[in-house]
Amino acid sequence: MIAETFTWRAADGWSPAAPAPDGRASLVLLMGDRGVIDIADELGLDPVGELAAAWDGHGLLGWSTDGQAIGGVVHDDALVATVVRFDATRVRSATAALRTAGSARRAGRDVAETLAEPDLRVVMVAADGVLMNGSAIAAGITDVLPDVQVVGVLAADGSRYERAWTLVAGAAEPGHVCAVGLYGDQLEIAQGAGAGWTPVGPERLATNTMGNVIHELDGQTATELYRDYLGPLADDLVANSSMLPMEVRDLDDHVTVRAPRRFHTDGSVAMSGDVPQGATVRLLRASPADLAHDASLAAKAAHLDDAGLCLVVSAAGRRRVLGQRAEDELDAVVAAMSPATPVVACWAYGALAPTELGLDVVDETICITTLRERPGSSPDVPHVTDASDAPDPQQHQQNQEG
Repeated sequence: MIAETFTWRAADGWSPAAPAPDGRASLVLLMGDRGVIDIADELGLDPVGELAAAWDGHGLLGWSTDGQAIGGVVHDDALVATVVRFDATRVRSATAALRTAGSARRAGRDVAETLAEPDLRVVMVAADGVLMNGSAIAAGITDVLPDVQVVGVLAADGSRYERAWTLVAGAAEPGHVCAVGLYGDQLEIAQGAGAGWTPVGPERLATNTMGNVIHELDGQTATELYRDYLGPLADDLVANSSMLPMEVRDLDDHVTVRAPRRFHTDGSVAMSGDVPQGATVRLLRASPADLAHDASLAAKAAHLDDAGLCLVVSAAGRRRVLGQRAEDELDAVVAAMSPATPVVACWAYGALAPTELGLDVVDETICITTLRERPGSSPDVPHVTDASDAPDPQQHQQNQEG
């Protein structure tokens, strides 16, 4: 298993030159801010389409971000691509559109049904983090694949929170769940997660919620609560509220972290995942040192000697708190990995990861995954089967919270 990283910038294209397929089963990961794609469009360039055409027939998974990095170096003005070549692992792709599936849960179920095979080892997922409820996607996947390990990311749109994209049939499209299945018993995976947040203010009762939408907390609208705590920062409510995520404790005392995604005119707030009615919630805050410390703990939990790839999915709110020290949590991860392990990272609107209640969206948490193939793997494995559905060019943004 070998991983290669490279970047694309409008000024100089792919650097180093994008590698070519060599007959081995391969996974291609692409990360980038929507603004980079917009600039390419204005210049008449299509780096996403070029990459997809070159690797047609392999496993492509791409998503928009709030920043991306290679090792401990942030590349905000670039697309970051990673090619992973396997020796004994099969790769298969699947895509589902929210518009045709009807719900995020059904879309998650659709990609899981397409990928389900007896030797499925890992599912990697990228989904629209603006339009979709991460808990619903996770539930749909779990309906079909309750025992398969999942690595997932909710695509971001920087600090805009307007339009995210995933890679669908060679184009950056909104409103989709995309996935790649990795098959075979030679593949090993380790995962770790870290938070670093501390409760602030009193506990509040979620008195009126539906799915991932909070209408009232102790009779107060969720929007009012955020405006009260943010003060002058409430002028950029969506972006700055990510620095105050919520700890959600359900009636069975299970704890999750949720962050705001959309503020509605009626005062309700759509969160990254479900908030049960009757749950107790509390706002959270963090310092850069706390976030870097927990990133180090997560990386140690995910460490595999001589791993072929380390994938880091951090969160937009963490980056807001870190500010100019955004590389601190990346440095903590790199330090915990074997020297030869390639580390690629992004900041997103959440990750899909195992929790004490099963697969769910975890927000404002750094999620780290390492992969390697066992020594002695057999070469010359046939490459990917593409089971994606055709993109829907008429996709319109829908107010789909579930």
